[in-house]
Amino acid sequence: MFANQAEKALAILLSIGSFLTTITVITWNLNEPVNAPKLLVLGALAGGVLFFVARDRSLFTKLIEFKPLLLSSILFAFSALISILFSESSVVHGFYGVLGRNTGFLAYFCLAVILLSCSLLRSKESVDRVLDGLFYAGVANVIYFIFSQLGIELISWSNPGDRILGTFGNSNFAGAFMAIFMVLCFARIVDKNYNLKWKIALGILILISIYEIKMSDAVQGILVSGIGLAVLVYFLIRSRWNSKIILGLYSILILIIGTLVTAGAFQKGPLSSLIYKPSLTFRGEYWNAGWQMGISHPLLGVGMDSYGIWYRRMRAPSALISPGAETTSDTAHNVFLDIFASGGFPLLISYLLLQGLVIFYIWRGLRNFKKYDLTFVILTSTWICYLAQSIISINQIGLAIWGWILSGLIIGYVRSQSDVNIGEITTPQKISQGKVRIAKKKESISLWVMVVGIFAGGAIAIPPVAADSNWRSAQISQDSAQIVSASKAWPLDAVRVMQASDLHSRSNIPITGLELARYAVEKFPNNFFAWKLLFNTPSVTDAEKAKAKLEMLRLDPLNPEFK
Repeated sequence: MFANQAEKALAILLSIGSFLTTITVITWNLNEPVNAPKLLVLGALAGGVLFFVARDRSLFTKLIEFKPLLLSSILFAFSALISILFSESSVVHGFYGVLGRNTGFLAYFCLAVILLSCSLLRSKESVDRVLDGLFYAGVANVIYFIFSQLGIELISWSNPGDRILGTFGNSNFAGAFMAIFMVLCFARIVDKNYNLKWKIALGILILISIYEIKMSDAVQGILVSGIGLAVLVYFLIRSRWNSKIILGLYSILILIIGTLVTAGAFQKGPLSSLIYKPSLTFRGEYWNAGWQMGISHPLLGVGMDSYGIWYRRMRAPSALISPGAETTSDTAHNVFLDIFASGGFPLLISYLLLQGLVIFYIWRGLRNFKKYDLTFVILTSTWICYLAQSIISINQIGLAIWGWILSGLIIGYVRSQSDVNIGEITTPQKISQGKVRIAKKKESISLWVMVVGIFAGGAIAIPPVAADSNWRSAQISQDSAQIVSASKAWPLDAVRVMQASDLHSRSNIPITGLELARYAVEKFPNNFFAWKLLFNTPSVTDAEKAKAKLEMLRLDPLNPEFK
């Protein structure tokens, strides 16, 4: 039974919103069909959740009662806000994030709001309802994969590598998500409460998921699958034998295998030929650059989603050899280091506090749940899957939302088991007709407030989608004035301005191309590619060319080409 109607409504909103955030891809009239649309849905979800919780007294009271989580979340959001206000990047850049990632302040603020709201869900039914969003998002990706294997492309985007993209636009993210989904299915298939028909359906989904992970050719998908299944087997052993000796031996076995896999990822040990990929070596350089950004800017970081404009300045000399002088990255490929680079120690510490709370409640849950509690098993194993992915990869919105949702659900669900008043909440009581009418009226008002919040959140998050749509329309029109106007539209993005400049230069309109190149370096003085564009733009003056070369040297001090 749901704890109350407010919790039920919140759980339904989170389930539908998280599902839509994961699967949303808009290819019509957009150059970037994945992350900006996902940010739009995420913003609408967070807005609806925020308004609804603020309106409902019972939920709001629960929120302010649990101060460790609330204060950690506030510290995280405040540190991110301070970072964008004092970084070299523009406030708009820090707020919406870089094009193609969109993991700026707005995305993280929304994720923090969603984590807090998930921690308010106290009943098993509420938690399971939200987990249904994860399940059906996985089913949607399975269906999409089947169609793509049959030669039917449901999403009309460019996929020259013919890779498995799922609803994430990237095979690595698709592989990692399907690994999380597969672990969820495994946890349910071994539960005795599921009938034979459901178990057959889950078995089919598991087999297709395994094949999809293989076809994604993503190491992280395999690693995340292995880690999740290892955790799941731990719970099974623990529930059926409850022997410290068996658990100890199993833990030692997993530790040995984990050590060999880790060594293999770094091209060492007997598994290196199976696991090692050059991209894993590249990650070492990306990690080092992220660490240097945080160490050199310990209080404020370099700004939210600003890793890309700092990478050349902070990379090690060895990065010029591998991955190469002209190979860059706009992320550290490690969520912790990305956060450290973005906001320094305050942002990292607040994030670690949030993760620490989750770990504490997992430990507490291990003490409380001696038997196989399906909900707790799913929450813990899938969260550990996300944690593993976050250490070796990127915070893509469609994937990241589940890390934050699972964090909140773990905290809320485990806390509810020690709540002596939980029975009082769910116990039916006789209520007069007058009070029923008042309660229904309040519920109606709360739902309307939720709708207002959804539209408000969507309105704040929609500018990147609108600007991209206008830019796409301008490109199709091939009208110079429209292209110039769309390239300068708010929120201003360096990529659009540079593309507009290049379009004009190649279309024999050199004056406009040069003007746009100058505009790019004026608005984005720390963007290496903007200066490189100006340097190579026709009709540029010798003085501007010399200035551009000096700026490129400043922004890429180790590159011998500019010395």
